[in-house]
Amino acid sequence: MYKTYTMAFSWGLALLIFSIVAGWARFWDASGFTIFGAFRYPFLFVCLPLLLLGLRNIRIRIEPFALVLIPLFFTDWIDKEWQLLKGTRGVIVLFTAVGMAFLPVARSLVFGFLALCIYEFTKGGVIIFSDDHGPVFFRLALLKSEFPFIPFYYPFWNLGMDARDFFATGILNLYFLALPIIEIFPLEKSYNFLVSGVLFLVLPLSTALGMRAISFSKREQLLGALLSVSTSLIWYRWGLKYGSMGFVTSASLMPLVVGLLVKMISELELKKIEVALLSLSGTLMIFWTPSGLAIIPLLVGILFYLRSILRIVFIKWAILFVCLINIPWVLVFLSVSKVGTYLKLPEHSMEFRDSGIVEEKPAHSTRSVKWVGDVEAKKSLREFLGNMNPLILLLMFPGMLLLPKKQIVLFSSLILWLWALGTLGKVYKPQLELDRMLVLSGIIMLFPAVKGIEKVLSQRVFASAVVFGFLVASCLSVLGVINRRSAEDYVFRDKSVVELSEAIKTHTGEGRAVFVGFVLHELERGHLAPLSIMSGKPLVASSPFHNLWWYTELVPAPFLRQGLEGIERYLTLVNATLVIAHEDKWKQTISKLGYPNVGKFGKFVVYKRQNKSNYVIEGEADSIVQQTSSITLIPRSENLLISFAYHYFLEADNCKISKREDLIPGMPLLALSECKVGLPVTIKAKSGFKRL
Repeated sequence: MYKTYTMAFSWGLALLIFSIVAGWARFWDASGFTIFGAFRYPFLFVCLPLLLLGLRNIRIRIEPFALVLIPLFFTDWIDKEWQLLKGTRGVIVLFTAVGMAFLPVARSLVFGFLALCIYEFTKGGVIIFSDDHGPVFFRLALLKSEFPFIPFYYPFWNLGMDARDFFATGILNLYFLALPIIEIFPLEKSYNFLVSGVLFLVLPLSTALGMRAISFSKREQLLGALLSVSTSLIWYRWGLKYGSMGFVTSASLMPLVVGLLVKMISELELKKIEVALLSLSGTLMIFWTPSGLAIIPLLVGILFYLRSILRIVFIKWAILFVCLINIPWVLVFLSVSKVGTYLKLPEHSMEFRDSGIVEEKPAHSTRSVKWVGDVEAKKSLREFLGNMNPLILLLMFPGMLLLPKKQIVLFSSLILWLWALGTLGKVYKPQLELDRMLVLSGIIMLFPAVKGIEKVLSQRVFASAVVFGFLVASCLSVLGVINRRSAEDYVFRDKSVVELSEAIKTHTGEGRAVFVGFVLHELERGHLAPLSIMSGKPLVASSPFHNLWWYTELVPAPFLRQGLEGIERYLTLVNATLVIAHEDKWKQTISKLGYPNVGKFGKFVVYKRQNKSNYVIEGEADSIVQQTSSITLIPRSENLLISFAYHYFLEADNCKISKREDLIPGMPLLALSECKVGLPVTIKAKSGFKRL
């Protein structure tokens, strides 16, 4: 009798979780009949009676949480556009049948699958180019050339830019993690291996080691490694489609860091090798700075046991090491990055990542904004959980109860904290893109979920076969994502990008190539940043990165108001020898200017200006050479005005630096005075520490 009550309570709880996350369920797919149209119906007529019946003996059995995958199989949940397991019903049925005979979870199979993922991603030999992958490639190339002298002045974009985004994007973690590969092999050939290595090697290894730290069995570690690559389709949105590799690398290291921190708090001990591993992996993780915010519950736990933790061998030395490594770059980051300005951006300024368009919204009272925000937060959490791998989601809850008590508190508080950050943070501070915290929560949910999955698999019952079917389907779904058969599509570099860079290299001469209008994703769904590396020529555009969130014209309004004469004057001031356009209005304008058409490459048409390159606007100078982090020239007059952007951190030998703001609105130009005629002048950035 008590077993019946226990099963009733477990089924009620499992179905309650299913109905809360589903919200609205249809049979089979979106066109099927409605099973229930709101959470309250299954709650009142199914879950509540079962829960009340089970109150006589409140205990949890794990089988119902696995078997609830069967009704889920017949709903539209598994057919949702953003569901990782979409299209795998046949695989689930087949391998459920196989699982009834035997359950192979061997080390060789796991390693073979992960190796297959890397092979499938890299076999084409063409570099991935979606969204921010181009800028990531660009930043890694600059780090390979200039590190450790960062930040620096980079003259090959927009008359000279401050190359400082290594800190804000967190890309230093990938650079250090893959340093030998980056330094030994051409980045063009190795970049895809870096991306796939993080996704299919670093993350599974980090997960397995994190689980090993808190005494998970070897099979649980293998399951964790296997499932780490199939938490949700949204993981691949950030890793493959968006290309946010600083975040992805940090997220891949987080299971290891969390596992070691949980062990330190719950057991108050770490081996020497674990202390070293925590110091290194924690430092790499924190290069993407919001990851520090993500682990706040664990940091609070450390404070509770601080005296005991400080007695751990080498822990004080580890803390000193971490401080010495991280404090300098954090100070430089806070100094050179406009963090305060960034946090004050309008709340809507980063909502439309894919379009770059911002819609004005009506003003709301404080109360209505709070209400709308709370509703949006709940909706975001439900959508994320609904798009998660259901195997992880459903088995996490009973799996949590299989952990030691301290670990239950630590993991549950961490997951709830990440849910809060990812939902409320997205609503109230969208520019921080804190919805990524939900992705991190999916990875951390692996810890309790794996406990639950292993418990079911070890029982050799029908529920075990069902779990095995979903496990295999999860793996094959990942191969589908890699082969671009999912809603999160991504692109490799098209030949038109290479042809455009070759045209720039061939026709620009000694001047600059200028992209008129506004360019966001028109370069084959990627950004312009790597073109300066590929062509070796200085370029100008509204922005080479994804840091503008509404249409921003390159040519300032005062020049546009002057018509063709004003446009010609602007192009001369920036020393344009090549003009590139993709918008019809600009193609027509340039045709009126009479520039000959060099060719069409993808969406872009290239035009050649019939002018001689000249970077000197006022005065005289020669031997102007642009290098990755400096400009050199020989002045032939004491005072010069040159077509390069002024920044407060610039310094020059043999000349004094000032700025001229009257020629190009919003773009102060570099003025040199009291130059020693005939002596070489080098213009470069002060070191980051001199900017403090």
